[in-house]
Amino acid sequence: MRGTETKQGTMLSLLSPEQRVPQKHPLRAVKALAEAALKDRRFARLGALYAGPRVNLQAVGAAFHIRKHGEDPRFSGSPLRVPANVLRDRAADVLSPRELALRHRAYRSRLRMGPTYRADVWVALEAAPHLSAADLARRTYASFATAWQAEQDFEILEGSRRKKGRGTRSTSNRSAER
Repeated sequence: MRGTETKQGTMLSLLSPEQRVPQKHPLRAVKALAEAALKDRRFARLGALYAGPRVNLQAVGAAFHIRKHGEDPRFSGSPLRVPANVLRDRAADVLSPRELALRHRAYRSRLRMGPTYRADVWVALEAAPHLSAADLARRTYASFATAWQAEQDFEILEGSRRKKGRGTRSTSNRSAER
């Protein structure tokens, strides 16, 4: 996603950004850590890349947060000092599939129909049945054909339910008129 690195030449200065940052500046260590993290997502070689003093993740308040909450155990032994409770733990944030299906209408629809654009179009139709196929396609990033076919099927299933309700009223109105 990052592509190849092309270094910009000097625009209004005779010094490049690399020359402006001193060799012992902590920013160089953070850059090395970031480049290593992009190459190896599991941080296996992170400690070997940097041999200097430990660098705080937060420029301000790191010492206070570490005294108050302790250090994040995921980064213990690494050159990066990260206070606990600063970076979220993803496992605690994710709902179970059952809970997610109860709370999220689009996820429930994807469980029924499969992970398709059709499921997303169906949810959009349930929320706003007046939308045209073109608007549905734009809102759900589906193709026009998918949105049009889902709209036709939605009208067959949901429209017949609405017409049954209207049909009973219209027959009672007709009998009242006679």
